[in-house]
Amino acid sequence: MTAPDERAFRALLRWYPRRWRERNGEVVLGTMLDDAEAREQRIPDASMRRAAVVQGLGARLDRRAAIVAASLAVAFGLAGIPLLFAGAGPIGLIPGFGAAPLFMLLAIVATLRTRGILSAPEALAAFALAVPAAVLSTLAALSWSVGFDEGDAGITRSWFAQAFVWFFTAAWLAATAWGAVVLGGILRALTVPTGWARLGGGGCTIITYPLLAFTLLSPTTGALVAVATLGGVILLTRRKSTAAGAPRSAGPAARMPRPARPSVLACAAASTVAGVGAIVFALTGSGWSGVTLDSTEAMRAGIVAGFLAALPYCAAIGLLRSHDYRTIDTWGPPTLIAIALLIAATENVIGGGDGNRIVWALTIAALPLGGAVTWILAVGRWASRVVRTTIAALCGASVVILGTSIQMLPFVLPIAALVLAIGEARRLTAHRGRRTQPSRAAVA
Repeated sequence: MTAPDERAFRALLRWYPRRWRERNGEVVLGTMLDDAEAREQRIPDASMRRAAVVQGLGARLDRRAAIVAASLAVAFGLAGIPLLFAGAGPIGLIPGFGAAPLFMLLAIVATLRTRGILSAPEALAAFALAVPAAVLSTLAALSWSVGFDEGDAGITRSWFAQAFVWFFTAAWLAATAWGAVVLGGILRALTVPTGWARLGGGGCTIITYPLLAFTLLSPTTGALVAVATLGGVILLTRRKSTAAGAPRSAGPAARMPRPARPSVLACAAASTVAGVGAIVFALTGSGWSGVTLDSTEAMRAGIVAGFLAALPYCAAIGLLRSHDYRTIDTWGPPTLIAIALLIAATENVIGGGDGNRIVWALTIAALPLGGAVTWILAVGRWASRVVRTTIAALCGASVVILGTSIQMLPFVLPIAALVLAIGEARRLTAHRGRRTQPSRAAVA
């Protein structure tokens, strides 16, 4: 009988972080040695080595890695501001438009891995896809900057400037692949079938990538988004138990599970159906029989319909909050969101396509929207008051700065409404299942 080589199997554990090895190393090693002895293996085979590499590297994407990556994103985002204003040229774009987004993507991947939403292979794939997505996006930004400078100087555009479309398209594809893995993993966690989850994640990225690429052109905006990412990482990866065996005080911090509500499902489903219809009309309405609108007018009408279609989603937000908050804290933020949507919809109706006017109108609409975000985060019970207030103010300011992006909300909110509808349908199904179990037991 062949005795397994303990040193060869112990070497596989080096792929795992030190703290993991201290907690689990000997147990896992013993299991591997017993399995190898039963299979008469002296050294690990290729599949065992591959599994150790993947799972070990995946284990290194922990809370520390997420916070370090998000902190680097903040550092590079802030460093890009003085470089850009100091006239460093296209090279000054790299910290804010290349390094900061890359580390934000890596922080998101590590956070989802820490929470168990992404498997180790998915996390490593997303980690690998984040690099070309960020690099190609940086090349697209540099190409655009060089082309702008060359056009302003009145000289012939270089090959690098002319390659902007190619760089941007390649970055778009890489970002879509990243979204299919990461957002697909989130949708799969909501029990969406894997294939549809991948398609949904890729579709969300196809829509949102141009929005993010063009709205993050401001270095200040990118830095604020990085700060918001760091705050989100800290909150989402925080340890749930504060002290072993320490009972939680019965007070505002003790939250009861939120009951499932058919009204939430109805509002979310209504927003999903109406929002999808608005998107379809915005993109294809000019070609419908009996419609006399041109493509621009149809797009504007679809956007207006999309803003109105999101109003039931605002009601769903209020219904979600009604279980845990006072009346004013429950319905105040959804009301502000609805006001922002109505301001944007009104401007699209009466604005006549005036570019300067719509910028001002969307900026005004961003004020109540940013206020709603600040309100929601500030009254929560997820951190101390100082931390809540600081992060809430930063996130609210980021929303206001990104005010012109509100015009894209009709294309994004139906996705959020669909996710909410799926989640609430799951809760209702589980609730009904728990109600029927006692009755079945009584009959038996």
